[in-house]
Formats: sequence, C-alpha cells, structure tokens
Amino acid sequence: MIETVDLHKSFNGQQVLRGVNLRIREGEMLALIGKSGGGKSVLLRNMMGLMRPDKGRVLIDGVDVHNSSTSQRKSLKERFGVLFQGGALFDSMTVFDNVAFPLREKWKLPEEEIRERVMRELSMVGLEGSENKYPAEISGGMRKRVALARAIIHNPKIVFFDEPTTGLDPLTAKSIRQLIHSTHARLNFTGVIVTHEAGGLFSIVDRVALLHDGKIAAIGPPRELLESSDPVVREFLDAYLG
Repeated sequence: MIETVDLHKSFNGQQVLRGVNLRIREGEMLALIGKSGGGKSVLLRNMMGLMRPDKGRVLIDGVDVHNSSTSQRKSLKERFGVLFQGGALFDSMTVFDNVAFPLREKWKLPEEEIRERVMRELSMVGLEGSENKYPAEISGGMRKRVALARAIIHNPKIVFFDEPTTGLDPLTAKSIRQLIHSTHARLNFTGVIVTHEAGGLFSIVDRVALLHDGKIAAIGPPRELLESSDPVVREFLDAYLG
C-alpha cells in the first residue's frame, strides 16, 4: 500500500503540491490525472523517492520513503518497476541488453537465467525476434514495449507509469493500454499511471485520482468520476472527453 500524507513541494517559490493526501491499495491500478504541468510527475517522483518533499511523508507498507535507513530505501526501490515517459532506453544497447540491464546491475544473475527471463518477457510483450535490434531501429510503440518488459523483468510489487501512451498514435496507444492491463492481471502489482490523456486509460484502472491546484480534488472508480457533477471534475473531463 502506498500513502502520501500532507505532501508539499515547491520550486523557486512556486508551490506545486499543496498537501496531497492519497492512499493506493495493494494490487490496484490507479490513474493520476490532471492538467499538464499540474504536478502529476512531481507527485510520482516523490512516491519513487527521486524527489524529496518540502513537507509531508510518503509511506510504502508503512515505511517512510524519505526518512528511513539506507538499507530500507534500497529494499523498497528493488520492489519498484518504472516505465518512464519516452521509455528512457539506452540507445547503445540492443533490445535484449536494455531488458537485461536491471538483472545484471542489481541482481547479478547468471547469464543463462538472464537470457531465459528476458526472452520470456519479450515474448509476453510481443517482441519475439527483436532482441538484437537497437532502439533506433524499432517504432515508438515497440520502444514502449521494451521499456515495459524492462520495468517488469524482476517481478516488481509496484510499477510506476509516467505518461505511457504520450506521443503514440491512437491504435498504438490502445495496444499499449491493453498490454499494461494484461501485464497487471498476470503479475498483480500495484500500479500508478500518470497521464493527462484521461479517456482510454479509464478502461484499465480500478480508480482515478484528479490532481487539481496541488491537491487531490476527486478520487473514485472511473464511472463515478464520469458521472460526477463536481465542476472541477467536469471541467477536466469535458475538455478531454468531449
């Protein structure tokens, strides 16, 4: 379970997070939506421990992400998988080596086991036969699939998705959403998806949280938000969903 308690963060006097309180249940998929530049990625980075809040706490299974021992933080981060916006693949590495990277760097597994696991995950994301290609040689949608395979290669308990469908055409975006959904069903991780593209992701998440003016303005199942009469919710959804 992930919990943020009265989380505040500002940059150069500009307050971005103004007391975010949010609970994400174990095993659920939650979409974090809101306007571009509204603090969604800042909140995600605070959850991941990549950014320290000015005030407040981030708790994962009761452990404070920012105020715990080095060994506790290391143990927590080993449970994370991350799909960064744009994929963040290594251009000089093949598809295989990109996916294998966490297993080699963090877990020092034997090469035979690494190959077995990487090839299995590449098959699961529909990339059989692409292991020897480089990121520049594959499409944007394929790069997202590689990034997803790398994020889940170590069977993480929590996966963070930062704008996973940004920059993709509608059909490719749909395929990536479906892949995220099937991967979640297979591995049962806790997932947090940051996006400003509300529509399609509503079909694959358990709950949606709307970040507005630095706080969680609304949270609930997708249908509940879609039927909401709250003016803040309506303004956002009407703009993105018509």
